[in-house]
Amino acid sequence: MSELIYKLMNDMTFTWFLWGVTILLSILFFAYCLSKEGRDEHGRTIIGTACFYGIIAMFIFMNILSYFMYAAIENIVIFANALRLVYDGFLIVVLISILVLRKIR
Repeated sequence: MSELIYKLMNDMTFTWFLWGVTILLSILFFAYCLSKEGRDEHGRTIIGTACFYGIIAMFIFMNILSYFMYAAIENIVIFANALRLVYDGFLIVVLISILVLRKIR
């Protein structure tokens, strides 16, 4: 299993796929932030709470990455993919939190 993950993280096609996912998630986040709902007081509260949960998730993801840092810094492609995965994980947690908080509040 670890060999499969290593090959996947070292693959340039996976790098471009992660780049696309990163751009898509960033656009979704900024679209909500700049939307009419995201700019009012209720929307800013949701964004603030969701970003708080995202920061907690990023702390966890960065600690997981630091455990595998020796393997990640051996190859620049693996390092770039690992950083993109941390950022994508942060944005996924924030976007899911926004969806959940919109339903709850």
